[in-house]
Amino acid sequence: MLEKEMIDDLVLESREHLQSVEPDLLTLEQNSENISDELINRIFRAVHSIKGGFGFFGIAQVTKLSHAMENVLSRIRDHAIPVDPKLTDALLQGIDKLRVLLDDISHADSISIDHELSILQPFRGDVSSDAGTEETTSIEEFYNSYPNIDKSQVDKLIKEGLFIYRITLTDQDCNNLDFKESPLYENWQKIGKIIDINSKTYGQEKRVIYTVIFMTVLEPDIIAQACEIPGKNICKLTITQSDTVVKPTEEQKSFSKTEVAANTESKPADDTLRVRVGLLNNLMNLAGELVLNRNQLLLQFNHKLSDILKTDQSYSDLIKSLDSLKTIMTEITRTTSTDLIKSCSDEFDYLQTKVNEILSISMKDLPGISSTLQSMDSVTSQLQENIMQTRLQPISVVFNKFPRVVRDLAHKLGKDIKLELIGQNVELDKSIVELLSDPLNHLVRNSADHGIESVEDRIAAGKPATGTILLHAFQEGGKVIVEISDDGRGIDAEKVRQLAISKGLITEKAATEMTL
Repeated sequence: MLEKEMIDDLVLESREHLQSVEPDLLTLEQNSENISDELINRIFRAVHSIKGGFGFFGIAQVTKLSHAMENVLSRIRDHAIPVDPKLTDALLQGIDKLRVLLDDISHADSISIDHELSILQPFRGDVSSDAGTEETTSIEEFYNSYPNIDKSQVDKLIKEGLFIYRITLTDQDCNNLDFKESPLYENWQKIGKIIDINSKTYGQEKRVIYTVIFMTVLEPDIIAQACEIPGKNICKLTITQSDTVVKPTEEQKSFSKTEVAANTESKPADDTLRVRVGLLNNLMNLAGELVLNRNQLLLQFNHKLSDILKTDQSYSDLIKSLDSLKTIMTEITRTTSTDLIKSCSDEFDYLQTKVNEILSISMKDLPGISSTLQSMDSVTSQLQENIMQTRLQPISVVFNKFPRVVRDLAHKLGKDIKLELIGQNVELDKSIVELLSDPLNHLVRNSADHGIESVEDRIAAGKPATGTILLHAFQEGGKVIVEISDDGRGIDAEKVRQLAISKGLITEKAATEMTL
């Protein structure tokens, strides 16, 4: 059950990674002449996280595709290749296919990624030379070969998803320094764990060969680049045993393809919300206050109940007085005796005293109860407001998809279009945010397709070559307003009339009388 939840969490986390990677790639393309290290590293880490997570569970297609994208991003980071629209297209198509794989993770390995790999390949360079070799050995043979290894540390790192590598290098690779004193040692520690180091001396010149057991989540070609060594010096070890394996067992693979299916399909990502920690803390505090107020109210009601029970005798006396009063009133109807009038007055005085006494007991401590009830009302209102806030999402969840939409449309239509977004932090209920996606998508596409003119037409009209589409969200009078505008040609009234006539919606006579 825990592993199923891990798969679900990984899918959700990976979707969030992709949601952030897409706008980052567009920013990267727009600033291709001055690539930010922070930006490219952020993209690389996101893709690397996806690869590492699904690699641990043996979901090959996600791992292969994200690994290919990682190769390209690594070359961008090393300034080995320029960022241009074709490269960006290849990476964006990789993101699209990763989304498809995540949407059907239980059958991901049956989905082809050949097209995406083929368009990424020209940007990957020669990865075969850095691919390294692979070797399979038993856990017993491994530990016998390297007796100084800390077994508990290796087992722990294997369970965390790290791979085991045997890497060979010479003292020349270390600038004729001892490996531990060379810059390589410190660099390797940044990307993995050095588990064991063995050295041998050979030849008359007493050259040194180092054999390093190294554990990391990285693939051989990435290690070759990061560790500055030839790929042929890297051997990936697959350690097999019933209880400990580096690669996922067949049971794990079967699990990820079958058992996970029911769980991932029964709990769609759309039913999940990430809630800010501060908001949850407020909810917990309000809930605690509500419990305290409830306990105070119960205590006060219990005290009141005790007081009311104590007045039982007073109520009995009151009933007797009422009976006596009834008898007296009957006598009054027959006589106007002074004694009867005095007796009646005495009974009324007694009755008034008893009523005041009972009312005094009943009303006692009501101000305290009233204060508690007011506090409960306030806390309950705040609790309701905070719970409603947990459903709020920034409209950027929808807005952030449109830079990609506009970019792709601009390339397809041969136009130069810029999208501006304002008010991305305006919040709406999650259900409303989801409902906005389709109509906004239609309107934005309509602006790009029909509103913004071609570069030539814009220049001829004295406009900037680049057209602008503006998405603006703001709050007004308790409502959220979303405006879409562009600086294009607007609506061609005559074209609309002719189209309506051709479709038989109106007659020519009616069209001439219409205004638009």
